[in-house]
Amino acid sequence: MEVYRITRLQVGYPGGPGGVLDRSYAWTGDMVDSIADNRFPGTTPPFTFAAQSQLFTYTPNNRLATAVGYYGSLGWTYDANGNRTSETANGVTSTYAYAPSSNRLLSITTGGAARAFTYDAAGDIVTDSRSGALGMTFQYDVEGRLSKAYKTNAPSDVSTYGYDAFDRLASRKTTSGGATTTTLYIHDIKNHIIAETDAAGTTLREYIWLDDLPVAVVDKVDTGNPILAYVHTDHLGRPALISSQNWDPLWYAIYSPFGATSYISNAAGFSGQDIRFPGQWFQLETGLAYNWRRHYDASIGRYLQPDPLGLQALIKDGANVYDYVRQDPNAKTDPEGLLSTSRPEAPASPIDTCARKKKSPNYWCQSVDCGAPHGGVFDPLCPDCQSKLLNGTPMLLENGQLLTPPASTNTEEE
Repeated sequence: MEVYRITRLQVGYPGGPGGVLDRSYAWTGDMVDSIADNRFPGTTPPFTFAAQSQLFTYTPNNRLATAVGYYGSLGWTYDANGNRTSETANGVTSTYAYAPSSNRLLSITTGGAARAFTYDAAGDIVTDSRSGALGMTFQYDVEGRLSKAYKTNAPSDVSTYGYDAFDRLASRKTTSGGATTTTLYIHDIKNHIIAETDAAGTTLREYIWLDDLPVAVVDKVDTGNPILAYVHTDHLGRPALISSQNWDPLWYAIYSPFGATSYISNAAGFSGQDIRFPGQWFQLETGLAYNWRRHYDASIGRYLQPDPLGLQALIKDGANVYDYVRQDPNAKTDPEGLLSTSRPEAPASPIDTCARKKKSPNYWCQSVDCGAPHGGVFDPLCPDCQSKLLNGTPMLLENGQLLTPPASTNTEEE
């Protein structure tokens, strides 16, 4: 199978002042070694351009080990499960501590100050102390989806989230300083967000997609002066620059490797946009990114909830049910919050619809062919399935941890 990796990405227009976006990529196998940004816009108008570059190294397990770029110098170490054990940012080291026999992150300590996390019985983060008055408390619905978030020290600053039958974000209601804003989301048949409206039905923004690639944003739709803006993405499909019809920069972001924004520029009169890694939608009120089945925290490179796929994720992404794309964010993405994938995508094994529907942290299923009449989908009550999977030792995901089940199997009904 031929794999076509992007080595240069250029965006421009005939007769224009050179490329609006011009990046070169160097690869070793499936890993990005360097990204040269040949036309990096400055941080103040008139946005003069200069050359910038990023350099990367990796561990023997292909996890990102160091990164040097616009964000400075970063480095990470990991344990055997891929949990981040330390992060060094421009000479300052933070250490990560985990619960015994678990992948649950308990604390991050930087210079004597600790950021602490607590969990519910399902393995979802419920409190994040952060720093100062930035601590957050999270609540989840019966399906394990983030339903409510508020500042721990200011519960009146609260956000609530609603979802449709396909687990897609349908509504977002945020109250801050006594003012409440409601945003409703409309999706296309491929599950992309294509429009945002307010509670009265006024369209705020529309998004235009080419397959899974965002190509344009229409801002201030229901006004006399809508703004059509072009989205220019990086090699992952993440917006790097947004330009006007006259090719003037309206928005651009500087990302660190795990998706945190080191800098965002937003031109006056343009409302901005919240697309991040493929499948992710940034939510300013929490600092998290909605990632369809889960929420992602770029500041720690982890999800708040364990992977609902359970064993399917174990087979492809390893035993760590919280980490993002096996710590290789330069080459892999996770558009559904379920499984990592490479860009371009290599052929993947089918994912059973049963596992996508189940949200119980104690349930998993796996596509197998045991010959039984239940559609090739793993049935935890089927002895043939059990004997054909993992040499007869099936694994269950319980509260975000992996364990070998007793003789009795999961009896959750379909």
